[in-house]
Amino acid sequence: MKILSPIIVGALALAASVAFADSDTNKVKVSVGYANNWDGYNQNHHFVPYPWDGGVDIFQGAPVNLSNGGSVDCLGNCYDTGVILLSNPSGSPLTVNNVNVDIGLTNFKPAGWTFPIIIPAYGTMILAQTSAWDFESSNVNTGCTPDGKIPVVHVSVGSSPVRNFIDKTQVLNTGGYDKSGSGCGGYAEGHPFVALKTKDGSDD
Repeated sequence: MKILSPIIVGALALAASVAFADSDTNKVKVSVGYANNWDGYNQNHHFVPYPWDGGVDIFQGAPVNLSNGGSVDCLGNCYDTGVILLSNPSGSPLTVNNVNVDIGLTNFKPAGWTFPIIIPAYGTMILAQTSAWDFESSNVNTGCTPDGKIPVVHVSVGSSPVRNFIDKTQVLNTGGYDKSGSGCGGYAEGHPFVALKTKDGSDD
C-alpha cells in the first residue's frame, strides 16, 4: 500500500475544503451598522459605514430629504437608517430569498427591498432605508432608558432554512434607546459594520 506524506494529505484536505466552500451557495456572512448623516443638532455626528453605495455590488437603499427644525442639511442625500451588509464568501452566485429584522415586536422589511436577488460570487449587498423612516431602527424605543431589546436579522438563502443572526451589541437600535434625541444626550447614532453570529454561534 502506498502511503501519502503528511504534506500531500494536508494539501488534499485543503483542496477539498476549498472546493466545498466554492460549491456551497447557502453560506452568507451578515454584518450590521447604522448610517445617519442628517442630524442638524451636530454635523460632526454625520456618518455612514464603509463600504457604502458604490462600494458594493448591490445597494438596496435610497437617500431622502429630511428636515430638522425647518432646515435640510444633507441636500437630498439624507440617511437615518439601520444597515445590513450581506457578503457571499463562495465562488458561486448566492440567491437571497428574504431578509427582515425583528426588534422586540417591531418588524422591519422596507417595501423597496426586492427578493429574490442574486449576490455574485465573492460579492456584497447592502440593505438600507428605501424611503424616509422605513428602516429607522434607532427609534424603536424613543425614550432615553435602554430597553434591552436585541435585534434579530432573519436571512433566507437558497434552499437552507431561515437563519437568525443576533445583534448582541444592539447596533441597529443604537443601544436600545434614542441616543441622538436632544433629551437623551444628542449622541451620534452612526456605527461601523459589526459581524453577527447566529444563536448557535455560527457566522454563516
